[in-house]
Amino acid sequence: PGALSFPAEAMADAFAETGGEIAAARGGVLVYCDSPACDEALQAIAFLAQAGCTNLLYYGGGWAEYVKEKVSIEAEEAR
Repeated sequence: PGALSFPAEAMADAFAETGGEIAAARGGVLVYCDSPACDEALQAIAFLAQAGCTNLLYYGGGWAEYVKEKVSIEAEEAR
């Protein structure tokens, strides 16, 4: 819940529109890319940290790994 998309080319504008929501995130901010080959999540972490956000979490496997692992977990639960 509360997922936001920050495209790298528009990160400053997107943060300006939603920055208060991100800064107020209590459980941390999970930042990830599409895949491990993408470095935009690391750029986003640096940007958010410089903007004063704390409790930033990096998921290096990216969306592709998350989807793969989530599908496996759901398959196990269905058995």
